Amino acid sequence: MAVNRILLVFLLYCLILASADYVRMCYFTNWAQYRKAPAKFFPEDIDPLLCTHAIFAFAGMEGNRLIPIEWNDEDSEYSDGMYTRFIKLKERNPQLKCLIAVGGWNFGVKKMSDMLATETNRLEFISTSIEFLRKKGFDGLDLDFEYPGARGSPVVDKQRYANLVKEMRESFDIETLESNKPRLLLTAAVCAGKTIVENGYDVPKVSGYLDYINLMAYDMHGGWDKYVGHNAPLFPREAEQNFQKQLNVEYAAKFWVFKGCPKRKLVIGLGTYGRSFTLTNEEDHELGAKALGGGEQGPYTGEAGFMAYYEVCEVMRNGATRYWDDEAKIPYIVAGDQWIGYDDPESLRHKVNFIKEEDYAGYMMWAIDLDDFYDGCGTGKYPLLHAMMATITCYGTACQVPPLPPIIAPTVPPEGSIPKEPAFQCGAKSAGYYRDTRVCTKFHYCTGGVDFGVQACPKGQVFYDGCQCCDFPERLPQGDKCAQKALAEANKLKNQPIRNGPPEGGYKRVCYYTNWAQYREPPAKFLPEDIDPLLCTHIVYAFANMEDHKLTPLDWNDPDSESGLGMFSRVNGLKAKNPGLKTLIAIGGWSFGTEKMTAMLATRENRATFVRSAVDFVQEYNFDGLDLDFEYPGARGSPAADRERFTSLCKELRQAFDSVSLRQGGNAASKLLLTAAVAGGKWAIDGGYEVAELGKVLDSIHLLTYDLHGSWESITGHNAPLYPHSGEWGAHRFQNVEWVANYWVELGAPREKIVIGMGTYGRSFTLAGVAKTVGSAASGPGVAGPYTGEAGFMAYYEVCTKVADGVTRFWNEEQQVPYLAVGNQWVGYDDEKSLRIKVNWLKKNGFGGWMTWCLDLDDFGGICGGANYPLHRALKSELFACDQMACETNETTEQPASVSEPPGPQSPADPEPGQLPPGINPYQKPKVEQPVVPSYQKPQETTTTPKPRETGLPKLNASEISKRSFKKVCYFSGEAKRRANPWNLQPITIDPFLCTHIVFTYAKLDKNELKANETTDELLYKTINSLKDANKNLKTIISIGGSETDQEIFATMLAYSETRYHFSQSAVEFMKRRNFDGLELSFHYKNSDTTMLNDMKDKYSLLIQELQEAFTSDATSFERPRFLLSVAIPAKKDRIDTIYDLLKIASHVDFVSLQTYNFHCHEEEHTVHASPLYASSREIPPDQVLNVNWAASYIVQHGVPAQKIMINIPTYGTTYTLQDTSEYMLGAEAIGPGSAGKYLHEVGTQAYFEICQCLIWGGTSHWDDDQLVPYIVDGAQWIGYENERSIQEKVKWMKEHGFGGIAIWSIDQDDFKGFCGDGRFPLLRYANLAIET
Repeated sequence: MAVNRILLVFLLYCLILASADYVRMCYFTNWAQYRKAPAKFFPEDIDPLLCTHAIFAFAGMEGNRLIPIEWNDEDSEYSDGMYTRFIKLKERNPQLKCLIAVGGWNFGVKKMSDMLATETNRLEFISTSIEFLRKKGFDGLDLDFEYPGARGSPVVDKQRYANLVKEMRESFDIETLESNKPRLLLTAAVCAGKTIVENGYDVPKVSGYLDYINLMAYDMHGGWDKYVGHNAPLFPREAEQNFQKQLNVEYAAKFWVFKGCPKRKLVIGLGTYGRSFTLTNEEDHELGAKALGGGEQGPYTGEAGFMAYYEVCEVMRNGATRYWDDEAKIPYIVAGDQWIGYDDPESLRHKVNFIKEEDYAGYMMWAIDLDDFYDGCGTGKYPLLHAMMATITCYGTACQVPPLPPIIAPTVPPEGSIPKEPAFQCGAKSAGYYRDTRVCTKFHYCTGGVDFGVQACPKGQVFYDGCQCCDFPERLPQGDKCAQKALAEANKLKNQPIRNGPPEGGYKRVCYYTNWAQYREPPAKFLPEDIDPLLCTHIVYAFANMEDHKLTPLDWNDPDSESGLGMFSRVNGLKAKNPGLKTLIAIGGWSFGTEKMTAMLATRENRATFVRSAVDFVQEYNFDGLDLDFEYPGARGSPAADRERFTSLCKELRQAFDSVSLRQGGNAASKLLLTAAVAGGKWAIDGGYEVAELGKVLDSIHLLTYDLHGSWESITGHNAPLYPHSGEWGAHRFQNVEWVANYWVELGAPREKIVIGMGTYGRSFTLAGVAKTVGSAASGPGVAGPYTGEAGFMAYYEVCTKVADGVTRFWNEEQQVPYLAVGNQWVGYDDEKSLRIKVNWLKKNGFGGWMTWCLDLDDFGGICGGANYPLHRALKSELFACDQMACETNETTEQPASVSEPPGPQSPADPEPGQLPPGINPYQKPKVEQPVVPSYQKPQETTTTPKPRETGLPKLNASEISKRSFKKVCYFSGEAKRRANPWNLQPITIDPFLCTHIVFTYAKLDKNELKANETTDELLYKTINSLKDANKNLKTIISIGGSETDQEIFATMLAYSETRYHFSQSAVEFMKRRNFDGLELSFHYKNSDTTMLNDMKDKYSLLIQELQEAFTSDATSFERPRFLLSVAIPAKKDRIDTIYDLLKIASHVDFVSLQTYNFHCHEEEHTVHASPLYASSREIPPDQVLNVNWAASYIVQHGVPAQKIMINIPTYGTTYTLQDTSEYMLGAEAIGPGSAGKYLHEVGTQAYFEICQCLIWGGTSHWDDDQLVPYIVDGAQWIGYENERSIQEKVKWMKEHGFGGIAIWSIDQDDFKGFCGDGRFPLLRYANLAIET
């Protein structure tokens, strides 16, 4: 019996050793804390006994350094951060190793590539990472860069990544010797896809230096596919073919081993989530069935096509049917048209057994917070992890999951933080006052063990138990911890250094626009088109509304409608004129009150509703952020509790906005901004804002440093004095710009985030006596302005008309502000001089810039006789007037005469104007951050320097180019609206400022008349033409023809003068009735009969001449602008010579749209670009005419003036399937067209919105220096396309040779929804930027 017991103990010991030999890595995501209960997840919810390694996902990068991502990753004054709480798991499992991961899918590749680029950058990353890991207490680093050599990462990153791994491991080895601490671990999460592995990883090299390689053996299939497939099949299925047989765990693991990875370093990734699809046909639901796209989002994770295991359980409980595929060893469920492939305990046991049989290092799982950690499935907590662990620790067919100790999760406070001290309790304390255990400025009253509530000390004081009172920290005993903390914080704020020079990113110029200015009478009526966007860096649209805690439009015409673009789109359209411009939507305002704000702030659920709606709102209407203008928390009926709740709202918005930005690439261009307009009154500041906390999460703080005095007071006072004056007393000393700004700094607001408010209006009074100085008696508000119509208020354009009429202007020297006094009317306001003084003051004091209330109150139309926007121009020019902080205050614009303030000797006469010497403006052209685009890397074979190309055309110099204006012709296909979502472009969403002409294709020829192609096109015509309401200079053109036109119908119309005349008259009537500005002829010929073509050539020229005559006659008869006439001409020599009499055509048309695309098609036997700028040195002579340069030069030489020619740029690409993936250059052999795109389903052709997603999903971009064009290689798929660089080259060439402009075919194939992260219409915007540069 004793022998048996010894044997049993020995066997159990062996099992423990065996299980300990396998790695069990658990990823934790720090955004799981934001899910709603019961899916909300914190580090305390982790059972550390289920893992050997826990990995915190993710850290970010700034420059070449690791940084926290979430606001609560690090410790704060009152609570442990997520890092500390995560590492405390080792208290429950001392053997646990805690690592942090950097990267992730949303991280992208740009920061990685920048860091990898040089040895210096890599060494900085390594040394600072060691410091970060040791300081935060992590045991190692997991490199989760997705992926080297793909998604825009250059090919050379493969070797650079291997170098980083080598250098980092060597540094870790050295550091452990120097520190005498255990060596930091180095792991990497790597791709399972064959092509990305080959292009991105030097497998033998990285395997030699990494401790473990975490293979992401999931996401094999998903909603991006056109058919249903399991997220992570273990084995291939017999029905699968070609590359599909590579999409399984077995193949991925064995391929890494084949490439040189040791099995005992390879950790197999397992998923605790599923990928879902929407079935095309509910009856067809087997693996491989057709799908429309991703499935419905889960109730907690909120991502379409994705479900956590606890969400899959919920679907099953609601009646879904479970199926099992025995080939792949995986389950899936079907519920109506919803199909979900996932892993459950059964499939995971198969995978773990596979890991053991193949002797891999173990498993890792993504992610621990996606398992059923709260027992929603009713099978116990963590059923998947328990199944995996049970299988890894046992052998034999009778292996059962053993019962494990219950998981005891600690209680987590509501806001998700574990404080360092327990909450205050009265307990057995005697009656009296006691300091709060967490917050030094708060105290409780206890009696009989009952807490009668928390109270707060006055500002600047802390509670002291010794006296049971509040007192200033400097008067408390030196050993008191609260006093020490308060004094240290006060000294930190007091010693906050003043920045020398502009803040990082430059000074902000924030301009508010009010949507009610549209209702004023001319000339005060103000619309978005009246804005000069170059005056501002940010435009804030005031205001949105709030209903049921959700952000909603306020005015009837804010959103787009069938009748035209809304005010939102028209304001955001200004970005076309200033690409660096940021637009925000403001919520609140004085008239909004506080009732809705208080209701929304009251609960976390209400705030979450608002946050979600805010994210949706700014994305739907193309704003760059949100401005909170609640006036004010803790005042005007808002309870004191709203002070803290407002801070919570700001933090929650920051979290949500940053998460969105990370999903969109994490770059500056994708960041959603969060700002707040805040009070200038001391009582409102103290009662409403936790200033230091707000300073951490807001991008900028807009101080309302105006309305400091007004007609609600009984004496005259300036709206916004810079300084106090000697006659003020008490609280009046706080009512000036300087005091307000410094008080915000004292309370903890960073100077560089503070934006000083400037008013473009005045506050007026009716005087009660003869005194007319600041501080004189007043009986009430002044007379209303003629346009603004509000007593006690005047826009600057109402004030300056009085000055122009001779009203005396006074100047208050103490406060550095002007005012008017005439009769019994008194107006305090700001003019160019006072604003220049304020700008110099804010620069000297290190503030972040200025904001104006508001654009529409400045003299925007120049009605006072000077330039438009005099105040904004003064503000902008003074901000950049000199590079020294000690700028002198000067005036570049003549000021009206002023006199000394009566009667005061303290107010000398206004200095003479015009004292500012002309100077160089060092910030004249602030750098505009462009959208991040994939890196363009040419293959190693193309290393020759491009040679100058001969065009046979004269070249313009820079001066000549600057005098030209260039057309931007945008083609819109009527078919675009009829596509399936999400790629059915609605004309109302087109930005009209990106085009000078919009051409609608196509109308049809019916019985020799111009008619709509379909009856539904009539609505499209109306919508297209409504864009002219926003852009008055826009021209719309209707095109007739296209490749599908019946040639016989066209030939019949051309044949006789009567039929041509009938067509001409119908065209005139068609355009008049539908408000088009012109007609384009785009007829294509397929007949090869030479005689017939020659006859049509002559008659086509006649038709064009007759149309031009008809248009001219109509214009003369009806005294209206003549209709435009253009013709689209193919760019191939044989077509041009056969069909077009260029000389005759050119003399009668306004412009020629040269179709410089489709030079090559996907049916050719080698890879070629559809629209090369130049010939290739590899081409044989017949093909050397198939390029933009040759075609354009040819038609110029045959009589078409260059200025009439529009060079076409395609927004689609031609695709091929390579014969040999190792030969992928231009001219490589192809076995046929490429695969159809995901959305348009056209073999051999893909729209740019499909192409850019190919880059995101692993395609690599290359550049050809011969033809100046890019192409993408993704496995055997090859795509020639256009990107920012090729468009810049074409536009530059177009401008240098004096052509008339560009034509984009077509805007509905651009990424018009911005899904790829570069904003809406990226190709069209690149073209605009290139033209304007």
